[in-house]
Amino acid sequence: MKFTQLASATCILFSSMLVAEPRASFSGEHVYSTFSELTPEDSFDLHKVQGSMSGDFTQEWEWQTTLSVENGFNQRYPGDKVHLDDTDIIVEQALVSWQFAKNHNLKIGRFYLPIGRLNGPSEIFAQYGAERNPVEINIIPTNWVETGLAVSGRIVEGLFYDAALHSAIRMVDPGLVRDGRRPESFSISKAHAFTFRFQYTGIQDLLLSTSIHFEVDTTEWVGWGNNSAIMIQTHADYQYENWGFIAFYSYWDIDGYRFETSGREKQNGWYLETNYRASQSLGFFTRLNEWDNEQDNQIDSRIRQWDAGINWWLNENVIIKFDIGKLSGAGEGNRLSAGLAWHW
Repeated sequence: MKFTQLASATCILFSSMLVAEPRASFSGEHVYSTFSELTPEDSFDLHKVQGSMSGDFTQEWEWQTTLSVENGFNQRYPGDKVHLDDTDIIVEQALVSWQFAKNHNLKIGRFYLPIGRLNGPSEIFAQYGAERNPVEINIIPTNWVETGLAVSGRIVEGLFYDAALHSAIRMVDPGLVRDGRRPESFSISKAHAFTFRFQYTGIQDLLLSTSIHFEVDTTEWVGWGNNSAIMIQTHADYQYENWGFIAFYSYWDIDGYRFETSGREKQNGWYLETNYRASQSLGFFTRLNEWDNEQDNQIDSRIRQWDAGINWWLNENVIIKFDIGKLSGAGEGNRLSAGLAWHW
């Protein structure tokens, strides 16, 4: 079944080449992680292999397609014959874009939501460390794509906006945000959501970004009554010479009895990161993360994770990454990861 999906999705990607003059890019990432106390098994995981193509129909109309194969033949459970092949094949982008006015565009189709720092096709090269930060994994969550309409553009010099109407997240028991993503093609037409983002780049080397996401009903597809939600995310990204400083925060407020009783009515997280590009080929980072998917629970469910690591650029298109992580609070343990990322 997985190979049939892969063949179909590949046809979608490469048949686009027949429509217009294409621009192509390909990337991938393979990670090895070893744990202490968190899990008895180490893991080899082909995080992602991704192919993107785009092209122009006319001067105003453009198409984009992005195909992603994730967790290919992972070995997280080497003693379990069921999970040896746990591969996801995802069409992350399939859209047309129309420049309907100067500095303003309309996207129609399937696209990445304008939320967070890593939610996009270039996430592999946008991060330090082999593993993504746990806040954007568990609270945003990353690789979040939906189908709908999105308008973006520049309001004034240095101030940009995105506004999207799209399909909704699909929450299930026990109400973890990450489990609500539905990257496959099926979605409920009655369920819809809105996302707005404003970005400011008017100060040199500084990016300020704020996103507001509203869900009309996160559980309409299972008939649990009205369970609306709002998510607010903001971050600052400052670059001073070879130094980078990042401050990130995200917060969910979900209505509904089931979320109140599980303690997951409110879910939030933040991280602070400092990175330093020592040379063309070597960079270092350290990051402090804290997140809580059960903020209203009776017990303290906050998890804190400290990360540090190295990025080693073999050339501009290949990176070897090493990082260590130490967890405390509701989760305890240590992690060591090594990864290889490439881009063409």
